[in-house]
Amino acid sequence: MRITILGSGLVGRSIAYRLILGGLFDDVIVVDVSERNLKAVRKLCGDKIKTVRANVLKQLEDIVSGSDIVSCALPGSISFEVCRRVLELGISVVDSSYMPQDPFQLDDTARDKGVVYIPDAGFAPGISNIVVGYFLSKSNNLKSIRIYVGGLPTEPVGPFAHLVNWSLLDFIDEYLRPARIIRNGKIVSVDPLSDVEIVEIRGTKYEAFYTDGLRTLLKTVRAENMFEKTIRYPGHIERMRFLREIGLLSDITMDLNGARIPARKILENILRRHVYRPDMRDKVVLYIIAEGKEKSFEAYLEEFYDESLGLSAMARTTGFTNAILCEAVIEKIREKGVFPPEYVGMEYMDYFMARIGKHIRITISENNPNLYKDKHKN
Repeated sequence: MRITILGSGLVGRSIAYRLILGGLFDDVIVVDVSERNLKAVRKLCGDKIKTVRANVLKQLEDIVSGSDIVSCALPGSISFEVCRRVLELGISVVDSSYMPQDPFQLDDTARDKGVVYIPDAGFAPGISNIVVGYFLSKSNNLKSIRIYVGGLPTEPVGPFAHLVNWSLLDFIDEYLRPARIIRNGKIVSVDPLSDVEIVEIRGTKYEAFYTDGLRTLLKTVRAENMFEKTIRYPGHIERMRFLREIGLLSDITMDLNGARIPARKILENILRRHVYRPDMRDKVVLYIIAEGKEKSFEAYLEEFYDESLGLSAMARTTGFTNAILCEAVIEKIREKGVFPPEYVGMEYMDYFMARIGKHIRITISENNPNLYKDKHKN
């Protein structure tokens, strides 16, 4: 059994490591244009994988030939086209990228070729969708679903009370991209900073703002109210609002001595000095509250940087989810077409939990009357 992983950044190497532990695949092939990234995945996984240095866009067909399944850990800017081409070759794909396109656009292609495409196979979206799908399998009349999620340094650090170990442009987009939520049964688009709240999760206070992470849930879940909010340490949002007020957190172009420079590019350079730490010790938090007429549910996940593996919490939760869903496609999932992760929670939760639970603890409870209490709203 052969699997090809496209991309060997933090997520790609986490996928490779978990697949080696699983032992389902005889051949694990990791492809990247960067020799530095490939060296890092070889250090983590040793000779149990094969690495190929290649340009995915130019050499895709040759790269994936003979694969039983492909795992995609590429930037969202190119992943949609790559996944489409792989599906057209009759190969199933599990994809962790956060792409701007609607993944359901690939449904006909996957069905015509008799394969499955699982998008958003990561942390959030990803684990968050799986948990919501599980809740729906237990109660089909959920009225309210609230998702709180964040990738954070273990403590507030620096002038922004925050650090990131991923794309700064994607980080900036979180504060610019309109967020789609469900309000009173309708999909609406809201300003990400329009309803910042203080939420206390397991004794720690965070700020929470809307982000566009519901994605496939907008089509697959019927709820009167549903949103995703990203959490940060208190004080962070005030700083980001200030940047927006002075024009740095915008799409405008500034004239600097005759040079036309996008404000976002200026901000990226500022943040690179104060926020970007690719080797930071991070933590991830996921907190979901789902409430219905008869049943209510709560889910909680908190993970930290793994010192022994040198893998961030975000990379592990994303990569391990992708790897387990690749195994599920081979062993369990027989549906064709687009199969979003919430369907995994509806149909294959036992399979997923038995495997993810060896590495990442997800606590799920039912019928807790004191699931959540608003603390404050700005």
